[in-house]
Amino acid sequence: VSAGDSPTYHGDFGARRYSPLHQINAENVDSLEIVWRFSTEGFGPSADFNNPSTPLEVDGVLYADIATTRNVVALDVSGGGQPAELAAYALP
Repeated sequence: VSAGDSPTYHGDFGARRYSPLHQINAENVDSLEIVWRFSTEGFGPSADFNNPSTPLEVDGVLYADIATTRNVVALDVSGGGQPAELAAYALP
């Protein structure tokens, strides 16, 4: 696991939701811009506009559960632009 990865639910095994990263802070948070979006349309019987999942990121791959069916998607986010969908998994 590389520095900066988020391999556990809520950031660490204590679920503290803390990140040791310092790129975003009180001085620059208002200048953030959206770089990419990923549509969950077509991953379940209904559209989920509020996805309460906590994605995990390891070695440039973002893993997230999506839709009410709890399908899982793996996205290559290492390039800095629109992510490439590596795989999508659905529960039987």
